[in-house]
Amino acid sequence: MIDLKSWQPMVIKSFLLYFLPKNKEEIIKSLAQYSFCEVLPSTNKNVLIITLESEDPQAEKIRISTIENLPGVESLMMTFGASV
Repeated sequence: MIDLKSWQPMVIKSFLLYFLPKNKEEIIKSLAQYSFCEVLPSTNKNVLIITLESEDPQAEKIRISTIENLPGVESLMMTFGASV
């Protein structure tokens, strides 16, 4: 049974990550090191789908910045966000 007094929502967001084609494998390997995100390849070879979890807004900002600053990342665009 879930203890609702100690339960805190988890924020889950999904992003499209556009990158320089030559950096695809490097970016996937870098993202695989982080427990806070999941990487899904898309049928478009120059886009990755990223699912990001964070406990609070500050952690979210840091995680987004970490991803945006990986070599070869051109843009990161949020497509969905929810608290569960």
